[in-house]
Order: sequence, then C-alpha cells, then structure tokens
Amino acid sequence: MNWDSILLALAGTSEQMIRAIQDGPRKHGPCPVHGGRNGDAFRVHNDFQMTGGSVCNTCGHHPDGFATLMWLFGWDYVKAIKEVGAAIGLQYGNGFVASQPAAVSVVAAPAKEEDPQKVARRDDRRAREMGKLWSESVSILDRDAGIARAYLKARGIDRVVGPLEDLRFHPAVSYWENNVDIGEFPAMLRLLRQPNGEPLTLERLYLTAEGAKAAVEKQKKIMSPRSTSVFNGSCVRLDHEVGTVLCVAEGVETALSWRAMTGLPTWAATTAGLMESLVIPRTVELVIVAGDKDPLVRDQKGELVEGRGERAAKILVDRLKAANIKAAILLPPYKVPADRKKLDWNDVHAILGTEAARQEPFAIRTRERVKEMLEEMGYEWSSAHAHH
Repeated sequence: MNWDSILLALAGTSEQMIRAIQDGPRKHGPCPVHGGRNGDAFRVHNDFQMTGGSVCNTCGHHPDGFATLMWLFGWDYVKAIKEVGAAIGLQYGNGFVASQPAAVSVVAAPAKEEDPQKVARRDDRRAREMGKLWSESVSILDRDAGIARAYLKARGIDRVVGPLEDLRFHPAVSYWENNVDIGEFPAMLRLLRQPNGEPLTLERLYLTAEGAKAAVEKQKKIMSPRSTSVFNGSCVRLDHEVGTVLCVAEGVETALSWRAMTGLPTWAATTAGLMESLVIPRTVELVIVAGDKDPLVRDQKGELVEGRGERAAKILVDRLKAANIKAAILLPPYKVPADRKKLDWNDVHAILGTEAARQEPFAIRTRERVKEMLEEMGYEWSSAHAHH
C-alpha cells in the first residue's frame, strides 16, 4: 500500500497530519491530536509509505497505518479497516462502502524486503547500545542516583519503595538532535518490557545536575527497539511481584504516586496508546486503572468527547471486562484547576504528600474495596502483594 496517499485521502481537515505526510519522516511538527502544544512532537516513520506508522512524543507510538488512523480519529479497528478499504475502492460482502473512493492512486508495487543480514546487524547494534547504557546505570535507590531522586521529589514523590528494578539512573547520556551530538546529560532510564516480560526498549528522561528536566527539545526519548520486538502491550513494570491485583497508570510519575498512596502493585503504560493494548499477567483478576482526568475535547465532527487519557483508560477496561476480568477506572476526585489542562494522580500526590494522601477517603476506600472484592472471589488481602 501507499500509506502516504491513503492517509492524505483520509486526513480530511487535519492540517497537521497533511503537513507531516508532506514533510516526510525527518521533520517533526505539531501533533494532529493535541495541536500546537509540544510543537515538534509528531513525525511519520522512515518507512511510512510502506507501513503508515507514526509517533508523537506525547501520545506515543503508532506502528502502522491502521493504528495511526485509530489514534487520529478515535476509530476502532473495524472502522479503520472499512475506511481504508473505501479509500482504495474496496467493497465488502454486503456491498457497503465506508465512504466514496478517494480520487488518488494508492496501488503500489510490492515493497522491497530489507536484507535479513542488514536487519540482524541493526538489531544487534540496538541491543548492544541499550545493554551498554543499562549496565552503566545504577538503581534509582542507589546513593549515586541522587539526581533522579531529586527529580522525583520535585514531582511530589518524596519516597519510593523498592525494588523498582526497571527504573535506573545514568550520570551521562548523550543527547542527539538532528544527527548532532548536543552533549551528555544525567538521565533517568525506564525499561519497557514486552508482554512476555522480555526487554523492549529504554525511555531516557534527560535531567540537569539539580534534578530538573533538561533544557532540550525532547526531554524524553525512546530508543529504537529490535525489529523482532512486540511494541503493543508493553509497559514499565514498577512491580514484578504481581498477584491477583494490578493497578495501571499512564505516566511513570503518576504510577509511582498511585503506588505510594495505595500500596498496590502498579505498572506504567507510558502512553495512552500503550495503555489501550496493555497485556496483564494471568494471575491478575482485578485491574484498577488510575486514570488522568482530562477536559472534554472536540472530535473531527465538533462533538465533545472524552480526552485522550480517559478514552484510553476506558478502552482498556472494556477490553478486560470482555475477557471476564474485573476492572474499573478511578479518576482524581477533585476538579481540574483553572490553570491546569488536566489533573492526574501525581498532581494529587504532590499537593497532599504521601502520608496525608494515604489517609484520604479515596485511598482508604480503594484499599477497603479491593479487600472486599478479593474476599468475594475467595482470596485474602495478601494475594494482592500490596506494599502496605
């Protein structure tokens, strides 16, 4: 497929998407979903014409054209397939066509496959780079990781409970922008794991010596994973000892805050897209999604709909319930302040502090309700593997 032609045909009035396709993979531009904020956040993949993949530093990674369309318009998979079929003039068994076929040529010659040896060498190089960075880093609980802990403290996370094996600190990580080495910065490393538990890639959060976010264009960067890796369903596992209960938040800081306030095992999806596709362990029978409270936004039709974070949380919960797994969304029980674009559990934690937050009704009710539900299912509280 010529995904560039297909996306141009379906992009409608999304000027940011059209501009990104026309500019190509080497140039970042405004995100088509959250607009001008983080103006350099979005770009299409190098192999966009073949795969339709794209990435936003805020919204996350979209591995193919269907995922890009689902993210861009809030479509489900079936809707995306139908619209792509209509764009290239395909009809379905019942004669239904999703929209009038676009007046563009979207038939392409079969894509040339990459040399397997070249792919293997590239994968080996990526694995070595990630392995080297990881081996040179230390636990964020280590005495030498004070910069990372200063960053967390500035975010209101005044204490962290170990072991947190997948969060580490590196004193000097190179920062590259447009193929130019800007220099080295301290960095917090977050390891994303695939659904099978194997490492996927590293997210690097660049910091200053004082523990603030570094003054660079992209303070968070994801390293390219190996070609054989599974991106969808991956996350940062703050806890590996997971029993019958698992909590999920979007950002790492939000997940750490929720974990500190409730004491429950928690994973961080890192992006809304990865939250939707999260794969949970087989031992888990109850999932609590610690969602972000987003303001309503207008969709392509001008109708008010849930914000991206809340929509992702709902998609995950609906998918889990369909698999007969008990699941619920818990949003911060406060109004979004006028000077904020959203309210998440890290905001709540930072305002209240750990001890006060643990005594708040939402935290007490959460623990009590989890205990009740476990007892109804025939489990004891200890099966939750809670920290407190």
